[in-house]
Amino acid sequence: LVVREGKGPCFVTQSDVVKFLASKTKADNSLAIAELLKKPLSELGHVENEKKVVTVTDNETALTGFRRLLQWQSFRDWNLAALPVVDSKTGKIVGNLSESDLRGLNHDRLLDVLFTVPAYLKTFYGEMRKPETVVATATFGEAIDKIIASEVHRLWIVDADEKPIGVFSLSDIISQFTTFSWS
Repeated sequence: LVVREGKGPCFVTQSDVVKFLASKTKADNSLAIAELLKKPLSELGHVENEKKVVTVTDNETALTGFRRLLQWQSFRDWNLAALPVVDSKTGKIVGNLSESDLRGLNHDRLLDVLFTVPAYLKTFYGEMRKPETVVATATFGEAIDKIIASEVHRLWIVDADEKPIGVFSLSDIISQFTTFSWS
């Protein structure tokens, strides 16, 4: 929460911080920033080479997906706020299930979590929104531009078969700059 002089308080979101960082990097002519923006996501550790990406299939219940999110949060090397929804036959990414999809769930709708993930998401949004994706060879700068333009919290990194192999989030962008020397 930020209190602005002469104006009321406002929240600064992760999206706000990322937009600020993007504008700052475009205005900065340093070689270090230019090199960072050109690095592919695969070189920055956003592709899971050793581990399989945790997913939920389109024929599993939303409850299963939310339990999986909760289950994996107890591991220190995973920080899951969302899961890619994959086609149960092909493994291709078809959707996104996140903690925020619990918003609006109330006593009257509690049993909706027993619907399949697509059906559950349709009850809240009218459809299962198409996930935003990027390939592992996309640069850090390209991914920042896409996440801002798409107005999402994450991009799923996919292989040539559209199967999820990693995730790139607003938190990842912010983390990348926390140790950066802004001279």
